[in-house]
Amino acid sequence: MLGVRETAIYGRQTLADIEHLCARKAKEVGLAADFRQSNMEGELVTWVQEARTKSDGIIINPGAYGHTSIALLDALRMTGKPVIELHLSNIHRREEFRHHTYTSQAATGIICGLGAHGYVLAVEAAEGTDAMLRRCGPLARPGPGGVLVKAKKPQQDVRLDPPTIGVTTVELAAAAGLRGIVVEAGGAMIIDSEAVRQAADRHGLFVLCLAEGE
Repeated sequence: MLGVRETAIYGRQTLADIEHLCARKAKEVGLAADFRQSNMEGELVTWVQEARTKSDGIIINPGAYGHTSIALLDALRMTGKPVIELHLSNIHRREEFRHHTYTSQAATGIICGLGAHGYVLAVEAAEGTDAMLRRCGPLARPGPGGVLVKAKKPQQDVRLDPPTIGVTTVELAAAAGLRGIVVEAGGAMIIDSEAVRQAADRHGLFVLCLAEGE
């Protein structure tokens, strides 16, 4: 009913419009998007369970089920995947019963109040550092390159899946023509620091970790 229902709140863009926006942004950042919609709670739970083995992450607008569905919360938690919860309207400026969502307890992040554009931002957020570097690789030019900086963001301490730096990140940074990686304390989790150091040495990159306050 998007584009028809309460347009002052949800906007005039249709579900097909939003699917087009998501597909275009996903193609732009090198992702494959599987766009689905259902009015049935059980079907949504089944799709989330399928995503556990078929997808790298989930962007979900749970609608009213976000306020009521423990089953959807449990399914999202079980996936072990990054989850971005999205709402077209700012649920915190609406009726009090909309202020709380069960599904947010499984979410890596929440986007609300930005209308259809929120879906574009969600796809960008789902891309991740390694995917971003893959996209930059073909643009690399000879000569000194830049530096990847992983800084700690507000509320990062409560994230369910802190960003990571691994050997793959180093290799992709080298392919993208970067000179090094700087990680602020708490900005990212380094997976196997010795392997990361060896990979950086092989590619002639530096990896610098900064303590808080430096």
